[in-house]
Amino acid sequence: MTRKKIYMLIFLVIYTSIISLYILNSHDEKTLLFTFLLALFPVIMYMVAYIKLFSATFFFILFYLMLFFVQPIYNLLIEYHYYQYSFESLKTLTLMSVLGILLFCIGNCVLVGKEIKLKKIYLEKVAVRKVIILIGVVTFVSVIFCFIDAGTLNIMNLSRLELKNPSIFRLLATYGFYMTSILFFLVFFTVKARQHSNVLKWILIFILLETLIFMLFRTRSLLVVHSASVLVGYYYSGLYGYNKYKNYLSPKIITLFLGVLVFLLAITSRFFRGFLQPGQNIESFDFDLKLFLESSIMSGDIGYSTRVLDVINYVPLYNDFLNGQSYYRLLFSVIPRSIWRDKPENTQQIVASWLEPDIEGMSVPPGIIGDAYINFGLVGLVILILFGFFFAILDKKLSIKHFMLWAVSATWIFHLVRGGFTNPLIIFAMLFIVINFINYKFFNNSTVRNKKNLFKKKFV
Repeated sequence: MTRKKIYMLIFLVIYTSIISLYILNSHDEKTLLFTFLLALFPVIMYMVAYIKLFSATFFFILFYLMLFFVQPIYNLLIEYHYYQYSFESLKTLTLMSVLGILLFCIGNCVLVGKEIKLKKIYLEKVAVRKVIILIGVVTFVSVIFCFIDAGTLNIMNLSRLELKNPSIFRLLATYGFYMTSILFFLVFFTVKARQHSNVLKWILIFILLETLIFMLFRTRSLLVVHSASVLVGYYYSGLYGYNKYKNYLSPKIITLFLGVLVFLLAITSRFFRGFLQPGQNIESFDFDLKLFLESSIMSGDIGYSTRVLDVINYVPLYNDFLNGQSYYRLLFSVIPRSIWRDKPENTQQIVASWLEPDIEGMSVPPGIIGDAYINFGLVGLVILILFGFFFAILDKKLSIKHFMLWAVSATWIFHLVRGGFTNPLIIFAMLFIVINFINYKFFNNSTVRNKKNLFKKKFV
């Protein structure tokens, strides 16, 4: 471990100890909520020092702050809405949220890789072309499976509930569309070696495909993961060794602009999809970004603290701790419930039965810190250190394989932070296997050191 890492680790441990004492000795709500601002300093400092942009750790911290920090800071600085919750519940929330991200950074810092200089990556264009064709076929088959599952081409007449029918065709299509992220990453990672007409063709394909997938699923998850793969690919496109066309704008500027656009699109689509329900009229959709943002902060994509407060109020007052069930049930995920009727239930469904018992089929993710709490109480925060280890390992190297892993990780990481555990890790495992196969089969032997063959092979 380098001296710089040792100093950072000592700083994080001392800061975490001090802020713990500050929280425990706080006596009013505003003092507690001010802790969220104090915690931003070491987290941002650590990110600047060690975290690569669009890495797996970057996405984890970004989503964590978005889900568990924005709402408390909004309540502190703009308008207070926590009147229905007791001071003790707020103190527990603050301990879980603030210490959770600091412990994650401590765990991450222990295993974070040393500073590695970014180097050019040379991939044979025929290898890139083969992978794009392969994933393109998977994507096309996934679209066909979706229409088979829907039973009609007229999907506009189907409700969101009907389109969420969990058949084998839809399940296969879902995993297939997650693989589509690899296609978009490779297209935009190699974008500077493509003609403008080729780039425009792929932009059009992206828009048409995402519109179709949104209509087929009425969910934003696949839109976000595909958009993130575009952002990661384009941001690191300067590392592709066969760049031919100059950029008039910096990738940093363009990815920042596109990142904001994707964020606003994800927020808006949450409200827009309600107008796609049968009996609704798209023309009556009223775009109000301020209302969308405020609603999302209070109960949505930018504010999950109230959900964590709800589970804190429920456990252990009305239900015992789960004692690790959220985590060890991953070992049983391959066993069908038809064979094992008493198989431990999905945590999101358990929480829904507590908080929304009147809604059949409802699932309520408790947030990654809420999940840790309902399993082990405050001691569950140790889980965040383990997550820090795990994400440091994912980001340890800089290679085409790791760039692909980062590119496809946004959605499963978001769902992990929001409180899922089994499904996000299953999705990650599937993508990890596929990416390792692609890297071994197509890219391991395609790294080119001889530049004499530049531009002899055309892209898709």
